[in-house]
Amino acid sequence: MKKCVSIFLAAFAVILAVTGGTVSAEDIPGYGTKVIIDYDAEQFRPEEFIGGFGTGFYAEDSAAWSLYSAYTMIPHRQFMPVWSPDGKWIATRNFISNTHVWIVPADGGMPTSVYNSNYHYNEYYVSHSIASVLGFTADSREVLFSGVFIDEEKGSTVDITLDDNGEYVQNSKIVNGIQALMAVDIETGESRVIAENISSGFNSNTGRYYAYYNTNSLDLQLLDTDNNSTTTLLENQSVGSITFSPDDSYIRGTIYDNKSKTTTIHRIELDGSGSEQVSAVEIPGKANLSPDGKLAAYTDLDDESKILVMDIETETVTLVTPGMDDAMVLFKCWSPDSSKLAFTLDHDDGNQIFVKDLKEYDFANPVAVESEKPSALTLETPFPNPFNPATTISFSLAESNFTELSVHNITGQKIRTLASGMLSAGQHSIVWDGMNENGMPVSSGLYFTRLESGGMAKTARMTLMK
Repeated sequence: MKKCVSIFLAAFAVILAVTGGTVSAEDIPGYGTKVIIDYDAEQFRPEEFIGGFGTGFYAEDSAAWSLYSAYTMIPHRQFMPVWSPDGKWIATRNFISNTHVWIVPADGGMPTSVYNSNYHYNEYYVSHSIASVLGFTADSREVLFSGVFIDEEKGSTVDITLDDNGEYVQNSKIVNGIQALMAVDIETGESRVIAENISSGFNSNTGRYYAYYNTNSLDLQLLDTDNNSTTTLLENQSVGSITFSPDDSYIRGTIYDNKSKTTTIHRIELDGSGSEQVSAVEIPGKANLSPDGKLAAYTDLDDESKILVMDIETETVTLVTPGMDDAMVLFKCWSPDSSKLAFTLDHDDGNQIFVKDLKEYDFANPVAVESEKPSALTLETPFPNPFNPATTISFSLAESNFTELSVHNITGQKIRTLASGMLSAGQHSIVWDGMNENGMPVSSGLYFTRLESGGMAKTARMTLMK
């Protein structure tokens, strides 16, 4: 396996030792504990500033300043939490400038940057994005993530454009970068490539297997590290949450049906013989299955700030977060013992990870919750997501109305109108081909699709990866 050393290895040892602050018992009523504590980012500010700040400037200046910038942003820009198997850590990446892999104690504390994807190319500092943080290795020693590395022997390079004075990079682009399943050691900062051309992956309990998707298809694959063999488990089928059985003999997975808007639970055999639906339960929306296979967490289709938990055996449903205006729950994950949920809450203070303790709930005998009412406007998460080169945006209207579907970049600028006019009631699907209004391909990164109809609006996120 190809190995490389994180460019922030020296800074890592210092940051890991930094502690301080206390965690409030419940920062938002009903949503649990905020994981990353408040801290003063100025402690990471470099004493000197010789050249420039940010992507493209000289490496000796930019490394420290990029890290300082990341520490100023991460308290309000947290994304995609994953829990370590030993229950001690939560890993995440920063939202928007998604160049760092972070860890934070699961019971709250200071964040630590364990990996930075910015690349030293000669004397320059070139930025590229981490697609997603995926999980931990079985021993909790390494964080798994989907990243890009450069191998000049395989044709990877960087296009550099200097300013008029030849002093720093005006624009840079990684050409033929290799998308890979990677891992970074949380103690040493050393990173390694597990397998190339992989966009997502999940480690088994023993560490022997990785279930993953490659960058070119929706086929679920299994990598056996004992003999480096690959088996196709499912063809053209997107599996949501993936959990290996305790003895690594099969996978429990959730499969979402775009037509019925429900999730079902399946047993997937490791020999490639197929899958079998193991429960008749149809969970509304996209659900995350608990590691013990007994519970499923999902957001309310009519109010995405509410988390519901279903007991799979009894099919009873419990509301575990009360809901709040102008907020949305994103990227839920279970603790290893299935007793807690970590999730990103998108609210007026940014995107922040909270942990909700569920021990107090009796999910088999819950307090009744309001039945869900059909929404007048529904916007699904684009599929596939991340995508390259195109993704399908599905939505439904309760009644015929003037409707606009548009695409916006990270700054909020509208770059493409996909639909504008009267649309009939019912289900609609529109493909975005990754082009802007002028028919030019847009760059890799995070985009938003916005649906407006009848005085209502919905938004969804999507990531283009090239």
